[in-house]
Formats: sequence, structure tokens, C-alpha cells
Amino acid sequence: MKISVRLEGGIGDHLLGNRFVPAIKELHPEAKIFAYLDTEGNTFQKEALEALYPSLYEDVKVITEKRDKKFKITSQFGEEVYIGALENVPERWTEEMLDYDKFYDLHIDSLKFTDYDFDWLRYFYFFPKPELQPPTSDDDYVILHLQSATSQAHRLEDWYCTRLVEEISKFSKCILILTPDQQDFFSWAEGMNNVEMLTGDIKTIFAKIGGAKALVSTDSGFRYAAYAYGVPVVTFSSDCRQPHQIPPSHQIRWLMFPNHCYPLNYQCDHISKSVKNILENKCASFFPHHEDMDQVLIRRART
Repeated sequence: MKISVRLEGGIGDHLLGNRFVPAIKELHPEAKIFAYLDTEGNTFQKEALEALYPSLYEDVKVITEKRDKKFKITSQFGEEVYIGALENVPERWTEEMLDYDKFYDLHIDSLKFTDYDFDWLRYFYFFPKPELQPPTSDDDYVILHLQSATSQAHRLEDWYCTRLVEEISKFSKCILILTPDQQDFFSWAEGMNNVEMLTGDIKTIFAKIGGAKALVSTDSGFRYAAYAYGVPVVTFSSDCRQPHQIPPSHQIRWLMFPNHCYPLNYQCDHISKSVKNILENKCASFFPHHEDMDQVLIRRART
């Protein structure tokens, strides 16, 4: 049996859709899975999937274009531009995707996964373990992704990034993920005690995330790699107006762990303390802002 799946969007949307592939394989254990990445020719998502899960797919193809960059749909909410729609995939690609024994559209924003026959609810909070191994190191470190080139809506203020790194580096080694074009922005971190900057290909970055004790990140796709590695996460999002308060529409799509979420530029001392709590007690990953986890969880220390 051959099954095709469609993934769309950035790295985060791809890793979110990818988490349902093991559910599909559980339902169809004999199946071979073929992925179609609806990225307008961007190969970064393909590199990400093949770095983390090289044996999950029989083949990964990149859809090179959309029908219309201003594609519109009409729903109960009226007319809107919705370029991620399956109907916006050129016909030659649609025909190829549908020419399999079965097809699943794993485009996250459409929520089509909620209507499929695989056990999506049981896999909703599950991210498959990456095949890419983290580097062996005796160093404990926190990895931070504070500026994302593709998540401008979730941009942290420059002063906030500086202060947050200063605070966390007081108690932990910090590794900052940055792209070459961000070198100037992060110039303030050069020579800072207990701080390193990380550039490199996607494989290098993912492996480094896998070896971290925690990830502090703006709302970007890297945090889903952290979840897959079992690395605790603290994230900032413009969709979080109060700590841990996420609209249902975003919880079901992108922010399924509200206790990890904070508004942009939220109290720096609170965030740094939350990270410190996680480093001292991994159980604090559930509720990073609480210090005495034994008390909060009523975990009894027998005397």
C-alpha cells in the first residue's frame, strides 16, 4: 500500500503534521509513505524532515509553486485570502498526490486531521523521537532562539533579548541560534561570559537542540524539535496575551502546551527564574513558574 501526505507551511507546521505519520503507519503498518511539501519551492522544510527522520518517508517531494499567491476561500467567516488551501495546489501536483492508494492532507491550519481515520487524538501531544543523535557533551546548556526570520509577528524587542541572555547566563551556559544575517544584531553577545553563538546547517542546529537542558524560543518551528527530543520549552508568542492563556484556535493548531507560553517581552526575571526551575527540577517543565514542585504536585517525600 502506498500513501501520500501533504505538508504545508514552515518548519513548525511540517513537524506538527509529521507527528501524525506514525499514527497513519500504525493504522496501515504495511504502507509506504510519500510526502509532498507545499512550500513554493523552499527546500528548508525537506532538509529538516530528512535530518530528523531520514527513514520515515519513501520519498519527499517539494511542490514548487502555488496557483495564486492571493488565493481566496469563502467560509462561515466570510471571504479571506487562504493560500495554504489544498485547492491552491497546481493541478499536476494534486493529480500526483491523489494517485496513491490513500491520501492525507496534513495541512495543520485546515484541521483536516480531525476528520481522518487514524488515531489523531492519541498522537496529538506526541512527537516521534528523531533519528538524529545529539552530540555527546559534558556541558549543560540552555539553547535560545530569540529571533526568527519567518516569525516576524512574534518578534522580541532587541533590549529584551539582551537582558534575558544576561540573566540566564548567570546560572547556565547559553547557546544562541542565529542565521548569518543576524550576526550584527547579536554583536552584543560576542565575548559575553557563558554565551556562545550557533550557526550552521539545520542538522547541526537540531542536534544541538537535542542535547540542551531547555529551549527558550520565540514562536518558531524549532520548539517542536525540542519536544521531539524531550527538551523542556519556554516560548513567547504574540497569541499569548497573558501567561499560559492561549485561544482554543491556536491551542489546537500550534500552541498545545499553554503552560509553556508567555506574552512577548514578558517579565525577564520571571522567565529566567522559570528556566532555572526547570534546570533544577525537570518536573518543573509542566509548570515552569512554580518553584516548589513537590508542594504544587503534592509529591510526598516520605519521612
